[in-house]
Amino acid sequence: MKRTMILVAALMLTLTGAVKAQEKAQAEGQFVRCIAFYNLENLFDTIHDEGKNDYEYLPDGGMKWNSMKYENKIKNMAYAVSQLGTDYDPRGAACVGVAEVENIGCLYDLCAEANSKYGRRLKPILIEGPDRRGVDVGFLYDTVLFRPSKVNGFELKAHYADGGEIKTRLQLCVSGYLMGDGKPEKIHVIVNHWPSRYGGELSSRPGRDTAAMLCKSI
Repeated sequence: MKRTMILVAALMLTLTGAVKAQEKAQAEGQFVRCIAFYNLENLFDTIHDEGKNDYEYLPDGGMKWNSMKYENKIKNMAYAVSQLGTDYDPRGAACVGVAEVENIGCLYDLCAEANSKYGRRLKPILIEGPDRRGVDVGFLYDTVLFRPSKVNGFELKAHYADGGEIKTRLQLCVSGYLMGDGKPEKIHVIVNHWPSRYGGELSSRPGRDTAAMLCKSI
């Protein structure tokens, strides 16, 4: 039975290197699939979402966020995401966990750009959470290399050292099958983006400790 090599990929080398990596793996009775994580760094659209603190990323907000800026960010992020894992597999990453995205619509725009410009086959998954800024984690997957079977979002119940409630993103767990040359292999991917050190290390530590415990329990 073939073994699966899962590689966390974040840099692009060359297509030649990717082909050689594939050939080496196949010669050793393995197949290569890459799993990546990428922070989209405040990927907001230009439209207000009810209940979200997205005012800074509106046309009249502090960032003067307009369609041109949004589309340019989508293009840059799509290029980056499309290159993940290509140093080990020319098809790119089978799965990509992402952070700091406003909604599923942004991920559809991102996937559409990556698919049309770079030949990817990405689809998005996102569950809205209670984050105070309105950002969430998400999951992108190659429709040929990965087949999702179950999706769950787990809310973090945590407080700052002063007792204030931490409103932060969910931990997203996606179960599914890595598709290989033989029998599909089931895996579970947890996409995490723990509470920041907002307010200082001491104040934020309880929230990050709780995030670690939640991840372990999942």
